[in-house]
Amino acid sequence: MCPVAASLHPRDGVNPAVRYPGLEVAEDLAFQEISWTIQRAVFGLMALVILAALAGLLGDGPLSRTSVAGAGLRVRYERIERYRAPATLRVHLAPGATPDGLARLWLDRAWLDGVEVRRIVPEPERAEAGRDRLVYAIRVAAGQPAAVTIHYEPDRFGFREGRVGLGDGGALSLRQWVHP
Repeated sequence: MCPVAASLHPRDGVNPAVRYPGLEVAEDLAFQEISWTIQRAVFGLMALVILAALAGLLGDGPLSRTSVAGAGLRVRYERIERYRAPATLRVHLAPGATPDGLARLWLDRAWLDGVEVRRIVPEPERAEAGRDRLVYAIRVAAGQPAAVTIHYEPDRFGFREGRVGLGDGGALSLRQWVHP
């Protein structure tokens, strides 16, 4: 028997049969198997997070994009957004929604309180503050389809609901989640 292996005793917690002569290396196969199992679980979890991110569950992606339609409007937005990241809300107006060429697009205060509006394209002629909403008067081609893009940044974490509407007509509901 090797002198190194002979000097070890089973009560030391190391099996002398798996010692390598001349090397100060001991194997603990049970610990190594547990370590490999934990490694595989962590790699699997990392793969799931990467797939979720690519799919849009952590921000911009196909599962995050949505649209709602009705009341002469179609609104496209992201369900899941990041705090202080640039975002857009695209509002498409139906051809007959603005017969006089002035779209009175409104956003409710509940939604506006959680964002910082950076820019609106086309630029509104004026903004009118109401009790529970902010109305933007935007000049568009009369009787033609139009699109309004609102560039903003979310400035609060968590779940956020809001509504958008055109004039005194119906409103569409928006539901979003903002994460850090």
